[in-house]
Amino acid sequence: MAMAESWQKAEVPGPLKAMLIPNPDVAASLISKSKNPVIVSGSETPRLRLNSERLMRYVERLSDRFSSPIIATSNTVRAFDEDGWRNVYSLTLAEATAKLSNPNWSVGGKNPPHDTAVFIGFKYYTLWLALSNLKHYGGHLKTISLERYYQPHAAWSFPNLTVERWMESLEKMTEKIGG
Repeated sequence: MAMAESWQKAEVPGPLKAMLIPNPDVAASLISKSKNPVIVSGSETPRLRLNSERLMRYVERLSDRFSSPIIATSNTVRAFDEDGWRNVYSLTLAEATAKLSNPNWSVGGKNPPHDTAVFIGFKYYTLWLALSNLKHYGGHLKTISLERYYQPHAAWSFPNLTVERWMESLEKMTEKIGG
């Protein structure tokens, strides 16, 4: 499968790079095959709008469809709480990364450990570092970046996309999963 170039050219991820998600069907299939996925939502999630909808709506649809908990960082927790979402847990990205590195950990501690973590709504450079940690210390975990820019430290990532293409991909993916 083809590889993409990092959005920030000076950052060298090493020889292992993320597989490209060539179309939204692949992303939907990857998440569908997971046993216990978790969605990690960053500080950009409530702020970003795609068409007239906030990025949060896509995250909520994914969570609803897969009965996945959401790990929300910073201001994102408040936004989900205001929308009435209760399956949301507040952790910083550093805490979430450390906990996801543990092969026996799950949000809430009641379910089996997470096998997949889906990331969306982060600044490029902060997610780069978190995914680098998980790439090296979270070998049990499949990481999927649904960000607009290619994240080479994830197991799977969208390529670098225009805003329009990214929006179209997220819409097609949520339609595919029935969201």
